[in-house]
Amino acid sequence: NSTQTLLFKNREEAEDAVRDRNTGWRGLSNDKTIPKNDMERGAWVLRLFLAMKNRDAVLDKRPSRRWAPQSDYFYSEAHMERVCWDVVWIAEKLHLEGINIFPIYDPAMYAQLNKDMRLSFEARMKLLITMLCFSKAKCDAFMKGLGIEEAVICPNRKLLSVVGNRTANGKR
Repeated sequence: NSTQTLLFKNREEAEDAVRDRNTGWRGLSNDKTIPKNDMERGAWVLRLFLAMKNRDAVLDKRPSRRWAPQSDYFYSEAHMERVCWDVVWIAEKLHLEGINIFPIYDPAMYAQLNKDMRLSFEARMKLLITMLCFSKAKCDAFMKGLGIEEAVICPNRKLLSVVGNRTANGKR
């Protein structure tokens, strides 16, 4: 018995209506490190993939058996590589189109997410590579489809969280 009506006729109309919301995002202009072709993208994918496969000197206090050095990888290489391609794609879209491409509508969140908006594509990718290299918990999260966009948007915060968690867990 509601009198509420929809504002939009379909998803596309709803998306168009909020695309230009004021998030405060101002990425780098003329970032020469954004990949221009699949070969350049593939180079970043390979670095992410190798970081994900790393099992040496990880920061997790007790890495899951999924990442045990003496066993095969829990995840298939095809699936891990696919996730890495997604990370590069998301990062590229972020740098070319800005944060408004993501379904984030909480104004309080913008200030947190915008802290890394001035990173070059290369700097962003290096932070993500470091995070995946040393945090198998983050690799597991990425393989579950969790937190990828947020990590790409604010990799400094996510990497600091990984290091902070290790420090806190080490004291227990």
